Amino acid sequence: MQVLIHIRRCILCLLLPLCCTLLPAEVVVSLRSGQTVTGEILFQDEDVIVVKDTDGRRYQFPVQEVAEVADQTKAPAAEAVKEQRQKKVGVILQLNGGGAALPAGNGNGNALWGAEAGGSIMIGACNLMNRHLFAGGGIGYNAYIIQGKTWSFLPVMLTARLPLMQTLHAPAVGLSVGYGIPLSAKQKGGFYTAVDAGWRYQMSEKTALFLGISAGIQQAGIEITEIIENNRYTYSTGRCLCSVGLKLAMQF
Repeated sequence: MQVLIHIRRCILCLLLPLCCTLLPAEVVVSLRSGQTVTGEILFQDEDVIVVKDTDGRRYQFPVQEVAEVADQTKAPAAEAVKEQRQKKVGVILQLNGGGAALPAGNGNGNALWGAEAGGSIMIGACNLMNRHLFAGGGIGYNAYIIQGKTWSFLPVMLTARLPLMQTLHAPAVGLSVGYGIPLSAKQKGGFYTAVDAGWRYQMSEKTALFLGISAGIQQAGIEITEIIENNRYTYSTGRCLCSVGLKLAMQF
């Protein structure tokens, strides 16, 4: 009798690990967009992967959008480590350029037209609320070239940019507000703001590319020359310099 009991125990010890391996393994699927899904893999081939999460919902992802599939049972702290990594500080480098205008100062004057170009560097949190929301601050350089004259400013600003969808390719919007410091003693600085809207591409977990349209306003005290009814006038004005153009940004 004791021999039979011993044999049963041996068989149970051999079958227990086998049964455990046959149970669906819980995995963490990490996408290149930063999204993660925890659950079990229902199907996978060279094109797609189908995952059922812990709430029973099913997701299908193209293989090229999957950055990593980690076994949750082997790495119980993987999700916490990933979340900590996603909330790190990021840097954005931006280039912008387009048209510029100085609106008419009175009913007899005309708007003055020209060009604008510049760039900036921003530092801040790059994945707030796990939504790829960037929020931080930085400094830039903007030059406005109108009627052969160049007015340059260093805007010190706070900025935020948010993709409207948590996918690899997504529309995104941004806002910057601050103060433009003049680079000439003959100029006065003032309030600066810019908005942008465009398309964001998540190149990797840490890197994203943005291309869009930007519009900005720089309040300034500058000296300008206008010709009104064949008369030449030179005077100081506190009008705003306006700009509309393209913006290219790289986040890493």
